[in-house]
Amino acid sequence: MEQAMRMLIVDDTQVNRMILHSLLTSYGIDTDVAESGRECMELCGRNRYDLILMDYRMPEMNGVETFQKLTRMFEDSGCRTPVICHTSEDTEEDRDFYRSVGFADILKKPVEPEVLIEVLNRYLPREIHDPEEAELRARILLKQEVERLPAWLGDIAELDLSVGVGFCKTADIFLEVLTVFAESIAEKADEIEEDLLKQDWQMYTLKVHSLKSMLRLIGAGRLADTAAALEAAGKRGDLDKIRAGTPKLMEDYRSLATKLSGLLEVEESDAELPEIPASVLEDAYLAISEFASCYDSDSLQMVLASLKEYRLPQEDALKIRAVRKALSHLDWEGLRAVLDE
Repeated sequence: MEQAMRMLIVDDTQVNRMILHSLLTSYGIDTDVAESGRECMELCGRNRYDLILMDYRMPEMNGVETFQKLTRMFEDSGCRTPVICHTSEDTEEDRDFYRSVGFADILKKPVEPEVLIEVLNRYLPREIHDPEEAELRARILLKQEVERLPAWLGDIAELDLSVGVGFCKTADIFLEVLTVFAESIAEKADEIEEDLLKQDWQMYTLKVHSLKSMLRLIGAGRLADTAAALEAAGKRGDLDKIRAGTPKLMEDYRSLATKLSGLLEVEESDAELPEIPASVLEDAYLAISEFASCYDSDSLQMVLASLKEYRLPQEDALKIRAVRKALSHLDWEGLRAVLDE
């Protein structure tokens, strides 16, 4: 049996990690995720990867600094793992810089599945899909996936559902991403406004950059363009533009919390559902534990979906809800901690 290909995703933005993990898993690639350069170094010290996808803009140690440290580690160990720079900064000058550093390739954010496949097939030991076949399949499935979304999402003018689902690949993943996005709006908006008040332009620019990426991923293109303009203003020190434009962006950003509140509502009562047999619940826990141990999010989602057909004891209902929340954040340690309780 051929050994599964294995990749490492390095990105400080949770939504980016979720989408890349889902896409790569759907292609049959095992993936680990790291949210910082330090965590990347730790994982590369323990594991061997066929390919590494590296975010450029990260706090503390950015993608270039992490790559340079990795290069020295690989030289000592004899490893030849290609590292691809994953960035939203895609001018010719930027690309020349990434090439000069030594990155094997550059992948623009937000990633398009067809482009991702083409890049992966340049560096992975085995071909995963024919790009033309994947593109045709994606067009056929996109409309079906959009139709599976709650109808009220179509009334949110800021969202292009086809774009969001296109990036996320399925309606279920798009809803998970939107939920994570909605849950973080108040906190992220407060952070940006605090940086503006403190005149910490470096952190302001970094956080608006992250917001821009998340807005593009969910299909909020107009707001993403506004965030991109403010990010550019931060880079060139145009403080008048930042002070004039940030309040409106934050107003529009916060308004999405209200419009997406339906994603955060408590689930409807399951009183009319059949009580789950003890054997079914036991098998479900065993399956969840097994799939969590191998980071198989797709299989986990199937198990969790099957449990919605039953009424669970209160303690188990709370436990499964915690599992769902941990899975939506790809928090594998937290998920296993819930199971161990």
